[in-house]
Amino acid sequence: MRGEKRLEELVELSLLTSSIMHDIRGYLSAIKGHAEIGAHITSDSRAKDKFLKIVDLINQMSDMIETFGKLYKGELEFEQEEFFISDSIEFARKLLMRKLSGIDFEVKIPEIKLRCKRKLMDQVFINLISNAADALENSEKKIIRIWCEKKNNKLSIFIADSGCGIPENIRRKIFSPFFTTKGKGTGMGLYIVKKLLSEIGGKIRLINNKTLSKYKMRNDNIMYEQLKDMKTVFEIILPNEILVR
Repeated sequence: MRGEKRLEELVELSLLTSSIMHDIRGYLSAIKGHAEIGAHITSDSRAKDKFLKIVDLINQMSDMIETFGKLYKGELEFEQEEFFISDSIEFARKLLMRKLSGIDFEVKIPEIKLRCKRKLMDQVFINLISNAADALENSEKKIIRIWCEKKNNKLSIFIADSGCGIPENIRRKIFSPFFTTKGKGTGMGLYIVKKLLSEIGGKIRLINNKTLSKYKMRNDNIMYEQLKDMKTVFEIILPNEILVR
């Protein structure tokens, strides 16, 4: 009986979620339409920029909702492709160009090729870089650094920022759905990143302060320089199987 009741609750939740997502898409589409009209008719360059930022935000939210919907239904499908990691990062950078304005964006990734779901990795980088840019909003020093390190037959990609950092007491919650420390946002970005990476056997972790200190103390000048001034560091761990030799 308890199992049947639980199943009924899950079915109801699924229907409610689908209905809410449908309504949200409609609201976002209406807001985007008005913002695009505003950007087209205004002669004020500052107002135009704000309208276009709204459009960018809505596009990101729409993509996130679409991805979440497919994840939720188990319908997430991407084609396998061969591509350079740096190309995927550059795609994300171009998409977020306005958001990254005024930020020192440093990428040190050698020509490493992957064979996996390209669009999936694009979305991972979009979400993480967008989060990093948000964290820098009130920071004097605005730096995002991305670099990689190969170890134990795995590839680690680090994405770091010089923002305000994440308090120790909430670090365990950041990959939970709908959890956010920002006044804006859906709280789904990191949850989706974790789910997407699991699709290709990858993982993500937030490096804690203790581990960060160990990295900084290592006899590794490259790693030390990369971590200098960084407050939040995410590590993407990719399996050796998807590396193209």
